[in-house]
Amino acid sequence: MEMQKVFPIARSDFQVMEQQCQGRERADIVGVVTQLDLPPTSKPKANLWLKDLSGKEMLVNVWGRRHVDLLTNVQPGQVIQLDNCGLIKREDSSLEGTAEHFLDNDKHGFSALHVDPPGLRADKLRELGTDQGDRISKPWCPSLTGGGRLTSDMGPCVVACAATMNAFGSAMEQGEKVEVAMHSIWLVNVLGDPVCTPCRHCQTKIDDVSGKCKRADTSGCQTEPAEAARVLATVHVADWTGQLDNVLVGGAELAVLARVADEQALAQLLLRDKGPQALCFKGPFDARLGTSQRLGQPRGALLQSSQASQASASAPTQFQILAARPSFGEAYDERARPMVKKVTRLVNEMRDGAVLPVQSLFSDLSCSDLGTFFTRGSVFAECVTLLAFAKDEPSMDEVDTGGEKHLVTKHQQVFSYPHMDGAQPFAIEAFCHFTSCHLFNMADDQPRFLVGRVLRNEATDAVVLHVEWMSRATEAQVRNLETERAMVWDLLAGEPTLQSNKRPATSLIEETPTKVKCAAWDVACAPAPDTAEGSPWTGQSAPAAPVGMRTLSQLLLKRLRVSLD
Repeated sequence: MEMQKVFPIARSDFQVMEQQCQGRERADIVGVVTQLDLPPTSKPKANLWLKDLSGKEMLVNVWGRRHVDLLTNVQPGQVIQLDNCGLIKREDSSLEGTAEHFLDNDKHGFSALHVDPPGLRADKLRELGTDQGDRISKPWCPSLTGGGRLTSDMGPCVVACAATMNAFGSAMEQGEKVEVAMHSIWLVNVLGDPVCTPCRHCQTKIDDVSGKCKRADTSGCQTEPAEAARVLATVHVADWTGQLDNVLVGGAELAVLARVADEQALAQLLLRDKGPQALCFKGPFDARLGTSQRLGQPRGALLQSSQASQASASAPTQFQILAARPSFGEAYDERARPMVKKVTRLVNEMRDGAVLPVQSLFSDLSCSDLGTFFTRGSVFAECVTLLAFAKDEPSMDEVDTGGEKHLVTKHQQVFSYPHMDGAQPFAIEAFCHFTSCHLFNMADDQPRFLVGRVLRNEATDAVVLHVEWMSRATEAQVRNLETERAMVWDLLAGEPTLQSNKRPATSLIEETPTKVKCAAWDVACAPAPDTAEGSPWTGQSAPAAPVGMRTLSQLLLKRLRVSLD
């Protein structure tokens, strides 16, 4: 009976395994947890770092729902044992493990996972603590070569703006990853249909016409649709310097930008006929963007070397959003969240597409058929942001869309904040679902942060702001937004650094006296998604109109432009 209480503790030694392992072996291993990550992969996965009595530390890639569920509540300092763990020896001589329950995948053997096994050896491991040991594994950072997606370690990185990234966005000669941070940027456009059905076997997209996945013909994959839809989008983002086009973003990151709970909620939002444009202008955010050699290379493997070299010299690099977090009203900080020190532009660049902070829609802007021009910085603004308050009650016009009830919420007496004597009022119009029209009600005389497009009648000087997004602003947020506007204006007033040709993206991360780095991100402090009643990050925010509503709004804007003329 006593034998039933005896646990067969593993006798592994990571130092011996590092010296003698040839790869493809299996062993029982045990160690204290120093780090545990649960990345947002299509298949449940855990990156488990274990340290043993030799002082060595090894990474174990744990796959499958059964094992990952056991690790969900595990904390650093606990002891984990994995029986029959697979060992992998990399080309650089690094060693790592892999484990998966056979019911999750019967092709890779059987591994058993035990949390906090009893025994003297386990007690000694707990006494080691959670300090990092001598790592014998190198974390896998997937490049975009071969279809993998880039990841971020959330460490310090160079801060850049959209104009600078466009100036440095040529294809790279080396395949290293380039990662930069952008602050206070906006999602302004989503291209095509980002929702797709993946194959449950290879996780590649199933073609809507042929019904086959991408590996059906090349690898003989037996295409079978997965239960859940996936999201992968190409988007345009913008800041106060301009627009960065054709940026890749996965479902998890796009869910943050759209302020929904997760990728599946995002897919449901898109599939309910809301359309991809319903995801845009949900508030400013900070983002980590990366690229690698593959996204800067011309398509097609049959190019001659001279042709490939010429194409590479002119081909733009496609960036990918690696991580994002809302940033409305966040303060700039020289260490944690610095403002860029200079703007680099191409000589022949069209300075348009910006989402620009202004103080007055009258004195700061010049509106014409060419667009909305910011007079102090020689930039065309696609949209503007400003602080404002209203002195009148809202009016609402019902709009028949042939389906759900929608309203146009209007204010006629809106003033820039803070109010100045003799300031001219402007009007705002917001197209919204009837359940969210109260979010655009400014009758409480409190300051709001607005983002929208400007329409101005040059003959009468009447101005209407077509609002895309609105949020209440606290006193602290008002101060931070005013400080940000002043910093932006100072940078735009100065002369940018001009380049005649695009430079390699690797030049973005070369350290110079004018480049600044942001601090490491704390991924544990990511905010919860917005709700209809607002959130602590954005106050009371107004959701974007559905795509059908946006189409209608454009028609009404055309009618308004005619009436103003």
